[in-house]
Amino acid sequence: MTAQPARSPMPLTAWTLVLTLAGVAGHLIYYYPRLPDTVASHFGASGRPDGWSSKETYGIIIIAIAGLLTLMFLAIGPFVRRLPNDMINFPNRDYWLAPERRDASFAVLARLLHMIGIATLALLIGVNQLVFNANLNPPASLGAAAWVLLGAYLAFVSLWTIRLFRRFRVV
Repeated sequence: MTAQPARSPMPLTAWTLVLTLAGVAGHLIYYYPRLPDTVASHFGASGRPDGWSSKETYGIIIIAIAGLLTLMFLAIGPFVRRLPNDMINFPNRDYWLAPERRDASFAVLARLLHMIGIATLALLIGVNQLVFNANLNPPASLGAAAWVLLGAYLAFVSLWTIRLFRRFRVV
């Protein structure tokens, strides 16, 4: 009888990503009964609505987007791990993908991907809150808060990118 390789437990970042998906669903469930039957669902750069949908369609699209994002950020790490080294592009690839460091490098990469996924779902929750507010407090408009949210997300992505490059620099 051969020993089975030990499976590492799901990292905290993966659990947090799944809990953030639950947060998206809970947020939608809370506001769904309060929304009008037709909701402003798309907004232009000015923050004013330029597209509408039924609240059912809006809810389905939000849950589908959040679910697909969660699956994507959970699956990218294991998928990339199976690729040959020459198909993977990150800083100092040869050093970090050497056999003695490969597993640890992919574990770090997976956690970093989970973090960007959490931030992306948090952005979705924030934007949905603005959409809910716009639909419940006419006249519908997202206001400047949408730009603040986008700026905060882009700042996070910038810091995340710096962390990625710093983590995978040659020691």
